[in-house]
Amino acid sequence: CIANKDQATVAHIGDTRLYHLRNNGILRRTKDQTELQKLLDEKVLTKARGKKYYRKNILLSVMTANREYELQTTSFTLEQGDRLLFSTDGAHSLVTVREIRDISVDSNTIVNFVKNLKSLIESKDIKDDYSVIGYEVKNE
Repeated sequence: CIANKDQATVAHIGDTRLYHLRNNGILRRTKDQTELQKLLDEKVLTKARGKKYYRKNILLSVMTANREYELQTTSFTLEQGDRLLFSTDGAHSLVTVREIRDISVDSNTIVNFVKNLKSLIESKDIKDDYSVIGYEVKNE
């Protein structure tokens, strides 16, 4: 992700997610490149059945020198105070989008937001390594 004043451009492969938070709203700016996401898009599985799908972590596109991959790109506008959250599947599999949004709204700084989110994640039964990175737009 490159954030430049009032514009962000994202290049994405795999299942790490980028969430865009503004005020009380949250948007997912990336789409998982997984077998589960493909089956959800094709309406083969419902979201409820997808939660129990045994191959949900199978990646359809990964960056490697040995095979082709699909690079997703998108751009969007940023405003003062917007927050971006980069989250690996080990993190976003343990928290809901609503929990992410609520923690952001209740956290007065980006440092507190990430700290409070990590505390929630670490209170769960962690089964995978995880990473979260936060960024807040400050046009000074």
